Formats: sequence, C-alpha cells, structure tokens
Amino acid sequence: MLTKIELQKQLNIINSSTSYDLHLDTVKYEDKNLIYNYNNNENNYYIYSNLEDITTNEKNILKILISEKLDIYSNDTHSNKILNNIIKNNLNTEEIEGKLKFLSINKNNNLIIMALKIFKKDRLNDAFEILVNLEEIDIISILDDEFILIVLNNSVEKALELSRLIVELIEIEMLENINIGISSSDVAINIKNLYRESIDTIKITEKFNIPSNINLYKDIFIYKVISFINYDNIKKIYEDIEEYKINELNKDDIKTAEVFLNLSLNISEAARKLYIHRNTLIYRLDKIKKHTGLDLRNFEHALKFKLILIFKSFINYNKGK
Repeated sequence: MLTKIELQKQLNIINSSTSYDLHLDTVKYEDKNLIYNYNNNENNYYIYSNLEDITTNEKNILKILISEKLDIYSNDTHSNKILNNIIKNNLNTEEIEGKLKFLSINKNNNLIIMALKIFKKDRLNDAFEILVNLEEIDIISILDDEFILIVLNNSVEKALELSRLIVELIEIEMLENINIGISSSDVAINIKNLYRESIDTIKITEKFNIPSNINLYKDIFIYKVISFINYDNIKKIYEDIEEYKINELNKDDIKTAEVFLNLSLNISEAARKLYIHRNTLIYRLDKIKKHTGLDLRNFEHALKFKLILIFKSFINYNKGK
C-alpha cells in the first residue's frame, strides 16, 4: 500500500498534466470537491480538487485516472522489490527462477536490462516518474539511488529504439544528460550478469569518455579489455607511441578519423556523416597519413590509431580523478 508521501507524489504527476490541483487530507469535508478516498490499512486519505466549478463528469474521469495511476504504481513497487531482491541477494538458480515467475518472465526467454544514469543524481526520481508511464517498459526500478534499471522481454533493436526515445524525453522534459548501458542474453536466468554488465557499460564508457550516450555491452569489448590493464603500463605504452604526433592533429582531423573508424573505414558513409564531399574526406585522410605516418584505410594502422585515442582518454580520465 502507498504511504502518504508516495500518494502525494502520484498526485503531483497528475497535477503536472492537468489543472485540477489535487491535494491530500486526512479529514473528510462536505463543502469541498471530494474526488477519491484512499485507504492504506492505517489511515484514510481524501483527495480533493481546488477547482471550484468542477463538474460531476470531470470528477468521475479524475476518479478513474487516479485509480489507474495508483494501481500502476502499486504493481511497479511490487516489481521493484522483486528485482532488487534478485540483484542484491545471493540467490541460487532455483530461487532466481521463482522470482522471475513473479515478474512473468520465463527463465529460458531472452532478456534485456538497460541501466540508466542521470548525471545529476538528485533528479533520478524525476526521471523515474517520467519513464514509469511508458507503455514500452515492462519493469522499471531504482537501484541504490544511482541507477534506473529497465527490464525488457524484447529484441536488442527494440531496446535501442526505446533508449533513443528515453534520451529524447529526458533531454527535452528535464534538460538533463543521460547515459544508458544495455546488456542482453538468450536466457533470462542470467539476469544478475545482465545487471552487472549494463552497469559496467556505463562505468567503462565514462572512463574512456565515449561520446555516445547509448552503448551495448557487447560493443565495448576493446575498452573492457584495456580497463584491466594497469594505468602505469598504459601510460608507458602511450608515451612509446607519441612519435605518431596524434596530439598535434586539429579537432577536425580527429573528428574525421573517429567517424571514419566508427563507420568501419567506409569512405562514402563517413563523408555522408561528416557532411563533406568524398574527395574532401580523402584529402583529410591523406593529411593524417602525412602527419602521423598512419594510413587509416589500412586496418592495422586504423587499429593503432584507435588504440592511441583510447589510451589518451583513459589517461585523461585518471588524471582528473
């Protein structure tokens, strides 16, 4: 059952999208616009509207809206507790399977976990209140007041589509930045591993300053491997390859290189992405080759260039700690 604070939070969500100015009271008044009566087994809470000329039809509609909102929240709260129980406790396979059944998840079905991090931690609950109403989300929870976890019985493609929608919502409605890590498995029983991988994805992408705010765990393999290397060893490797003078390239050159590498050395696609002519891109690649001795059209050279950029991000991250 909802507490008074939780109940008021749900009313605030309704108030933000209507003009009925709903509020709580523990006393029943005959001369006020009573909309709904909620009982949490301890107290009766009366929900009123401050709108004076509210009609009976509007009251009935509000009653339905409030009832649905509280039912959804109650179900979500139940799911939150089960999900946190799976993730935080040392359960065996049989116990995890039982918990998954409560969430209507078959242990042998595919499963996706998305971890979301809002850069301003004090706005995590605001983001949760926006996302909890999305029909595309099966289960959503807040973990350790740091991450929002979303559980999906769907494809990776659908998860990426939902991620783009979430980024747009948070950026438009909250004007906040968000980082999303996604992990998937063919069997839902791996849910604890998926949780760890989704969180690791966020931490690793922050560590290496990866510009994309939506990342799949399987796509950050090279960063994950490098993160296990001792900082001093990476610094030594980086110092040994400073002869390529990549630090002397300007921002346009670096951006050109990064886009070209991210698009699998495809000149046409990279030129389109950069909004430049194909010949302009070739000119820039030739310029990079002349300055560094690395021809990015050559796989070995491209890999070396990419590693240098990754090492540089890793070193800058550790310097700032």
